Amino acid sequence: MSAIEIFVIIAGCVFGYLIVSHFMAGKPGASDSASNGEAHARPPAEEPQLSWDAILQISRYASPDDIRKAYQTQITKYHPDKVASLGGEFKAIADRKSQEINAAYAAARLKKGF
Repeated sequence: MSAIEIFVIIAGCVFGYLIVSHFMAGKPGASDSASNGEAHARPPAEEPQLSWDAILQISRYASPDDIRKAYQTQITKYHPDKVASLGGEFKAIADRKSQEINAAYAAARLKKGF
C-alpha cells in the first residue's frame, strides 16, 4: 500500500467521523442557517432523572419489605384519585408523580430481585 492510499483512507475516516458527529450532536448545518437566516433553537433541557431510591425516599440498601412500605406510603400520598376533586391540574401532577413512583418501584424490584 502506498503512502497516498494510506492518506486517503485516514482522511476518509476523519471526514466521516466529523460528518457523523456533526449530525449526532444535532447542530444545524451551514446550508440550513444560511437559507432561512435564523438560528435554530435547542429543545428545552429535560429534568434530571432521579434514581428509584430518591423517588421512594428510602436508602438504596433497604430491605424488600422497607421498599414495599415506602412504595405504599408514596403511592397513597400521590394517587390521582385522591386529588381528583381539586381540579385537573392537580390530577395531572399526581398522575405524573404516581407514574414516577410506579417506575421507581419496578426498578427497585428489578434491582433487588423480588
